[in-house]
Amino acid sequence: MQQTLFYIPHEVAGIPVFGFGLLLAIWVAGSVGLLAWLAWRQGLSADTWAYVPLLALVAVVIWWLLPVLCHSQGLPIRGFGMMMLVAVVSATGLAVWRARRAGLNPELILSLVFWMFVPGIIGARLFYVVEYWSTDYGLVFRSHGFWAMLGEVVNYTQGGLVVFGSLIGGVLGILAFVRRYRLPLLAVCDLITPSLMLGLALGRIGCVANGCCFGGMCELPWAVTFPCDSPVHFHQVAKGETFIHGLKIGAYSAELPVPVIKEVQPGSAARRQGLKPGLLISGVNGRQVATLQDAAAALVGANKITITAEGNRYVATWPMESRESRDKSRESRVERQEPEAIDARPDGAAELAAIASGERFIHGLKIEANSAAEPVIKQLEPGSPVARHALKPGQRLTTINGARVDTIEQAARALLEADQISITARDGPKGAESVYRWQLEGPLPGSRPVQPVHPTQIYSSINALLLCLLLLAYDPFRRRDGELIALLLSIYPVARFLLEMIRTDESPVFHTGMSISQNASLLLLVCAAALWFYILRQPAGKAFCPSDDSA
Repeated sequence: MQQTLFYIPHEVAGIPVFGFGLLLAIWVAGSVGLLAWLAWRQGLSADTWAYVPLLALVAVVIWWLLPVLCHSQGLPIRGFGMMMLVAVVSATGLAVWRARRAGLNPELILSLVFWMFVPGIIGARLFYVVEYWSTDYGLVFRSHGFWAMLGEVVNYTQGGLVVFGSLIGGVLGILAFVRRYRLPLLAVCDLITPSLMLGLALGRIGCVANGCCFGGMCELPWAVTFPCDSPVHFHQVAKGETFIHGLKIGAYSAELPVPVIKEVQPGSAARRQGLKPGLLISGVNGRQVATLQDAAAALVGANKITITAEGNRYVATWPMESRESRDKSRESRVERQEPEAIDARPDGAAELAAIASGERFIHGLKIEANSAAEPVIKQLEPGSPVARHALKPGQRLTTINGARVDTIEQAARALLEADQISITARDGPKGAESVYRWQLEGPLPGSRPVQPVHPTQIYSSINALLLCLLLLAYDPFRRRDGELIALLLSIYPVARFLLEMIRTDESPVFHTGMSISQNASLLLLVCAAALWFYILRQPAGKAFCPSDDSA
């Protein structure tokens, strides 16, 4: 799993890259050059003007969307988005090669890609948003408003595209294209059908990088284990399939789906604190949790320290510098006979004072108060994760783990308590609340924080690649246009239906007991049967035939 490959910086030689910057200037210049070349070749025809909306759309994305997606380090280049690009380029190349063999102008395919790409992406994203509205996007809309929700919707490069949605959008694009250029629909579909499967085969590798589209727990030799804080980890925590901080959680009941402790791990700090199965969880680290998803997010989020300083945001995932590692560091300083404040008081006041005075590193930071008595970064510890981030000395600390810090004492205490977890729980829906607090600790010996799962992304990739090869092998033997797309619609839904049986990231919908993709698979099989009935009633013959010199 590698969600982020690298970052494109905000500036190059002091010139902004995004918004009204260098990238937009390059795009505008390239667009003007392309339109001038098209006008020189074919005049200011409707074909030439057809490129303008897409070129303008990309310009708007560069101007408005990319700055929204930027992080403090720059624009993240995601593994999922990169594999999408590789998939589109490879699929286009295969279609161009097949078009040449059929005696067609390759520019026809390039135009078709433009017509299919945008509606295909929109369809795939909308399908995903509808599927996860109740658990993801609807919650963002209700808590943060329309624009925050829209930002999450358009941020598709982090994952969240559904094949069936892209198929629907792509089909709409093809219909508009063949109507515009008066081309045979089934022949065009056959021309690009193998490319669809090649693109899917490569795109699924992006799902591995993103950590999405995963399968259920698996103990087979080829099972894969994703890291903590991955979508797999969150899913397993929410489903009560793995321990986190010594707890497995679940829903109290169907009528009252609040989070409840299902199991407490033997030997864990949670067990020593007295937590027991059946306790209802109402808060984690001071954050109120009302649903199972809230509790899972808070428990997984407790594995992080998040520091915001003057717009720069640093996030580190556990293990951070824990109390145990600080104790070991203290022991090493004693061995070197370095001066060290001795904290003999149980409330940790001396340790807190050492952090507030900037005498001690904590989580890679030394802090101090500026002239306005506000907390600022004094020094970054060489070699620490935070030293490799955009944070730098002198920056004003604004939040730590979501809590605003306005004084040096608040910042010191927030850093000191960043490796603690507190659970607020009650015995029954009307029981009195109690708070349980303990130091975060690593996984117990012999336990795994994330359970291995079926690599369904790889299964899907292999399935799509085999389908691509089958379609290419069958192509010389087809007698009528439409047979390739009909063959794809006959085989792929069956394979996808079976793959969904071992995927656990999609819930049943429409009271069918099946995922949305399984429902769509059944509908596609009905469409395939109708398409075969139509095709086999047509006379033999193909609109696009391979030319003699390319056979």
